[in-house]
Amino acid sequence: MVVNIPCFFQALKKASDFMMNTVSLNGGFVWYYSADLSEQWGETPARKSMIWVQDPGTVGVGNMFLDAYKTTGDPLYLNDQDNVNLLILDVLQEPKHHRSILQLCSADGTLVIFCNGPAF
Repeated sequence: MVVNIPCFFQALKKASDFMMNTVSLNGGFVWYYSADLSEQWGETPARKSMIWVQDPGTVGVGNMFLDAYKTTGDPLYLNDQDNVNLLILDVLQEPKHHRSILQLCSADGTLVIFCNGPAF
């Protein structure tokens, strides 16, 4: 279902821009940010140089962008979601990162990658 309410579109674009250009670290996110962005958390307090790949961090925001695209049909949100997925794929290629399960979503379905240990 595509929504056509001008104030909805404006608010969604403003929120998307804020998330990608103010909150994110190269398209990555943690789970929680304080209102003034002075504190951020994942499973523990997070440095500004950290992201959390698992939901509701980076993956949750990527899913939100995919939902926004499906709702509005605006390719801006699909582009934002692609940027989040590219960051996740970059993280997967870095051998120093440990991870267990990762889920990436795309406009035409869901790709699930299971990865145990520091590299594949």
